[in-house]
Amino acid sequence: MARLFISYRRNDDGVDYLRDSLKKNHYAIWFDTESILLGDKDWQKSIERGIESSDGVILCFSPRCLESDPIKHEISTAQKKNKLIFIVVVQPFDTIFPSDQDLNAMGLSGRYQVMNFTNPTEREQQVEKLVQQLYEQGIRPSPHKIRQHSQNDLN
Repeated sequence: MARLFISYRRNDDGVDYLRDSLKKNHYAIWFDTESILLGDKDWQKSIERGIESSDGVILCFSPRCLESDPIKHEISTAQKKNKLIFIVVVQPFDTIFPSDQDLNAMGLSGRYQVMNFTNPTEREQQVEKLVQQLYEQGIRPSPHKIRQHSQNDLN
């Protein structure tokens, strides 16, 4: 089954919507508040295992991410593991999209394609575009998972 790791800054608008929408599209999601177990001795190792087991990383990017060492570490780990990184802007920067300098501060080159997820009225369409991009990159939920979910909807 396709698993996506979501890297985000708490309380950024749009993150929960994106996570829930990807689940509805049959993706398994690694999300810290759901995936790190209470009593886990090393949350950083849990995050690294989550990235390792993922097929791709969704970076919910906002200006506040630039201040987050844990997010920078997640992105660095994803790059070392050769994971695909999908940048979804959830809070506008000065010019809506992050500058090359903003991307470089996160350890990313300015050559990444970035998706604008800042307008709540367009989020449904943006999720559809993201899912299409995931499919095109070979990150697809298993047919069994889709069939199982469809059968549950009928019951």
